[in-house]
Amino acid sequence: MKMWVCVVVALLCGAPCGGVAAEESGLDGMTMTGARGAVPLRETPASVETLSAREIEALRYRKPDELFNRLTGVITAPFAGEDALTSVRLPPAPAGQETVILVDGLPSFTRGRGSGDFWKYFNSSDVERIELLEGPSSPLYGSGAVGGVINVLTRTPPSTPEVSVWGEYGRNDRWRGGVSGGARVDRIAGSLNVDAEFLDGWREHSRVEKQAATGNVQYFLDDASVLRLRVDFVHAHNDLPGMLDGAIFFTNPRQSNNTFALDRLDRIAPTLTYDRAIGDSGRLNLAFQVQSNTSDNSINPVTFLYTGVASREYQGIIAYRSSLDFDIQARYLHELKPLRTRITGGIDYTHSDQQSDSTNIRLVRNALSQFLSGQLGVKNDSYDVTADAVAPYLQVESTPVPGLHLLAGARFDAVWYDATAKTLQSRGGNANFNDFTFRAGAAYDVSNQVNIFANVSRGFLAPSPEQLYTAPSYTTIAGVASAANRSLEAETAYGYEAGVRSSFWERRARLDLAYYDLTVCDKIVRNGATADAANPFYYYQNAARTSSRGVEVRTTVMPVDLVRLSLAYTYARSVYDTYAGYTGNLMPRAPENHINARLALLPVKGLEVELEVDEVTKQYADDANTMAYSRPTLVNLRASYSWQNWSIWAHLLNLTNQSYATYVTQSTTATTPTASYYPGEPLTFYVGAAFRWQ
Repeated sequence: MKMWVCVVVALLCGAPCGGVAAEESGLDGMTMTGARGAVPLRETPASVETLSAREIEALRYRKPDELFNRLTGVITAPFAGEDALTSVRLPPAPAGQETVILVDGLPSFTRGRGSGDFWKYFNSSDVERIELLEGPSSPLYGSGAVGGVINVLTRTPPSTPEVSVWGEYGRNDRWRGGVSGGARVDRIAGSLNVDAEFLDGWREHSRVEKQAATGNVQYFLDDASVLRLRVDFVHAHNDLPGMLDGAIFFTNPRQSNNTFALDRLDRIAPTLTYDRAIGDSGRLNLAFQVQSNTSDNSINPVTFLYTGVASREYQGIIAYRSSLDFDIQARYLHELKPLRTRITGGIDYTHSDQQSDSTNIRLVRNALSQFLSGQLGVKNDSYDVTADAVAPYLQVESTPVPGLHLLAGARFDAVWYDATAKTLQSRGGNANFNDFTFRAGAAYDVSNQVNIFANVSRGFLAPSPEQLYTAPSYTTIAGVASAANRSLEAETAYGYEAGVRSSFWERRARLDLAYYDLTVCDKIVRNGATADAANPFYYYQNAARTSSRGVEVRTTVMPVDLVRLSLAYTYARSVYDTYAGYTGNLMPRAPENHINARLALLPVKGLEVELEVDEVTKQYADDANTMAYSRPTLVNLRASYSWQNWSIWAHLLNLTNQSYATYVTQSTTATTPTASYYPGEPLTFYVGAAFRWQ
């Protein structure tokens, strides 16, 4: 019943893609991600949503969920600092590999490591625009683009000199600030963006420090070509307060049992791109990127909890990981006059050197969570791995008759792993995966105000080095309770989608609807829930098939210039079609309904006040669907004012001071499984100001 109430509200009430004023994002808006090049939205036969520069600037977001709650089909589970798991049209999981996050169309993270938690590795103040492409997108973006693609488009140097300074203070001794500026002189344009943050944290052991810088230089070789060099640097230190069992979460969510857990990371990523127009109908794009990522003393925040009669035992892994990736892309687009045909072809290549060293750790506390003992175990699952991937692709777009836009594309991906084991518990060796993927669709202009589309696609996801060469759970200090599985096969996905986009009432109203059906075959899951005599080993296996079906509604209504109503509603049902013991069950962390509604008032020029209500329905922490969790409704209030060169803002998040969890999962116990929760922040305020010289 609640679902149908949400649907009715969505249809009657009122975000366009991203929730800005309806007139700012009509059907003729451009998208960079839907066809791997700039094309009008109405010619893209897929769901594409956008967070505009205007909304990102107004949000002054601190965690990715503040952004993605405004989009349909995205589930984000935030942890400490900017750490978060983000997934499109599929439930989030620690591996975070079924959604690809790009930066300016290039990979954002190490090959095979997933990118669901990439945000903490990124200069989050250097975002110009975010585009979301939903559904299997492997034909354009390769292995991992099973649920969809998030493309973060960064700022380019300004054409006129400018300098901006900003700062923000928040509850729990949170400080953020930064300076940015740039200019263009003759054929050279450059910019620099530097920011830093410090958060003491509302929970025990949740301090966060981060420094980030981005340098950007553009050299206009002539009127037809430009060379761009961009360098990203990030250093961060996150304490990881970890999960809590139910007894502690519901009585003292500030508590942390993971006083030993932290994550220190360093990232540097230079990128060189070359764009050239060739004649009146061609465009060549070349890109070369190097990524160096280092993370040490990291313990997964999803810690496994063992509960005994007189003590609680927390087992985890201390890990050191480093990687060096080289990404090369070459793409050529050619336009033909017959049938308004556009042909895009190219090749992507990645070479990655990765090192992983991990050690077991065990911490024992009494029933009052007081420390009793701690012990480091033996080195576990340590290896060096080289990953190579190459993928040629071709896509053809055509308009055979006015108003009808057709698209067909295909790609072949080949992935090779070569691992060298450094401990007996790891398994080295080679593993190869390859697959052919495709996408085909059509969009049709019913009128200038209404556009319909449909597509069918096939995607795939190669197993990660971690799944192939490491144990999938924390082993005991003395025993061998898990094993690697080098016989894994790639996951395959099949997606179907149909939808309508509309803009009416003199562009004061926008309504988008989409239905999707997404099936994942050979789903990689972890075998076993406990390690005991009856089940002595954990291992990964291709043991499930899942289906996710849903309806997405985005709408904005601006009845007068002073009021804007925005709403993003997702109904999604993700189930195990086949999985021994769990067939027919809902997948964990997959609420069926998510509704985000916003009312913005603009009483005078420069002033905007927004009230946001975010609601999700029941989800389960476990595959057996025995541990249900219903998150309370969250309310946020934001106000911002711009005057001349000044901007000021004040935000109240979790206005009603609800106690809630951002992530739930099953904890492994010696006898009976229990649920663990990651606490969300209570009522929190932020105030800030910015000044821009131009």
